Amino acid sequence: MQILYTLKTVLWSFIGIGGGRKQGDDFKTNPLVLIAIAFTFLLIFVGILVIIAKAMVIAN
Repeated sequence: MQILYTLKTVLWSFIGIGGGRKQGDDFKTNPLVLIAIAFTFLLIFVGILVIIAKAMVIAN
């Protein structure tokens, strides 16, 4: 369940809000896991942006 909590924390932070959690609860998670999950989601997000940009170039 800790991984699900960490995923939820990362996803809420990507849109810039805390998700209604108490401040300080994020410090209970392992920072390396938090960074790894955030980096993975960042790579996915950038990959999606690259695919969209390539599709727009092909469309024009």
